[in-house]
Amino acid sequence: MHRNNGNKWAEIAKVLEGRTDNTIKNHWNSSMKKKLPEMARAFEGYIRENVAKKLGVNDPSTIRLDGQEAERNGVRHMREELLSSLLNKYIDEVERQNKDYFETKARELLDMRKQDPLSLIMANLLFKSLNISME
Repeated sequence: MHRNNGNKWAEIAKVLEGRTDNTIKNHWNSSMKKKLPEMARAFEGYIRENVAKKLGVNDPSTIRLDGQEAERNGVRHMREELLSSLLNKYIDEVERQNKDYFETKARELLDMRKQDPLSLIMANLLFKSLNISME
């Protein structure tokens, strides 16, 4: 998302439900920026391997990911499909993690309801937003 949108944190936050633009910016600046070169190499390897499989090529290192040859072989299209698929996989994973996190928080609030009457109301709101039952 950062590669496509740059530092448009609000645009990225629209995809990552439960995260604010400021949270995403802080996470990016404190950890992700440092990992970017390693992640780029890993992503390129992933793309090369998958494109090689689709094309029936034994040596992924021979696959060109850019230029006219890549355009002729449909590599750019395959690359975009793989990128989209991988991004959707990560989005699904973040959504699952968010749901698990907020469900845990709601259950913690339920445990506190005897000491703090507002915790039951907050827990109920969380459960409703997650579309799950309090039981």
